[in-house]
Amino acid sequence: MAYHLGYSDRYSIYDLEAHPEFSHCIKQARLAIESNMVSGLIDGQGWGPGRIFILKNHHGYRDEKHIEQTTRTVSDGPELVSEITRLLRETKLIPQDVVVGHDDNQAIEVINTDNDVKSIGYDDE
Repeated sequence: MAYHLGYSDRYSIYDLEAHPEFSHCIKQARLAIESNMVSGLIDGQGWGPGRIFILKNHHGYRDEKHIEQTTRTVSDGPELVSEITRLLRETKLIPQDVVVGHDDNQAIEVINTDNDVKSIGYDDE
């Protein structure tokens, strides 16, 4: 915009924008440039990454990631085993027909349909 108005750098536009008599006009020009960038991006005109760069660096656009995180407190013993079992099944790390329990040492035992017992967890030493 500064180039097309005959200025040597963009800081001159920032200086003009500080004056109330030019502020509205400059904001409208910026909005027109932004609208053109977005329209061109949507229509596939020009080089997309370049348009994205301009929108991010000159018009306040940014990438956002929405991460939803929940926590749950689980006590030791059967409630812990139940929660671990639910998570293992939910992530399909163990099949639905596998039985999960725990022994006196709080090690988790996984028992499959062939009655093979596998301990997961810790041993009291």
